[in-house]
Amino acid sequence: MTMSDANLFQRMGHVGIQVANVQRALEFYRDCLGFRVQWDGSEDWANVSLGGDDLGLIRKAEAKHPPHLGLRVQSKEDLQKAHAQLQSKGIPVEPLKGHRDGSISFYFRDPDDNILEALWMPPSKATP
Repeated sequence: MTMSDANLFQRMGHVGIQVANVQRALEFYRDCLGFRVQWDGSEDWANVSLGGDDLGLIRKAEAKHPPHLGLRVQSKEDLQKAHAQLQSKGIPVEPLKGHRDGSISFYFRDPDDNILEALWMPPSKATP
């Protein structure tokens, strides 16, 4: 897949919201709304999915995972291209960072200071 200026990303991947208690929120989304658990590895962050759309549940006190909109790329190379292309447009981007679930991402902001995360997921973790 070749990325153009208008097509840096494959799809919206997830929204990260802040919650007071990750386990309580995870149980609500799983047991009451039918979300599938994708990642439940800690008390500071979990990820659930419904119909191919992901929701990150982030403990409010956790500064390393701010509320954000995640945008997916198809490959690690596309993530690097998106990083370079946004920088070339004068958009400040944070460094690429690996995560405990095997994904790689970087954060940046839109003109209204909303946080966006560009994300590559390993094929075994990616939802359709």
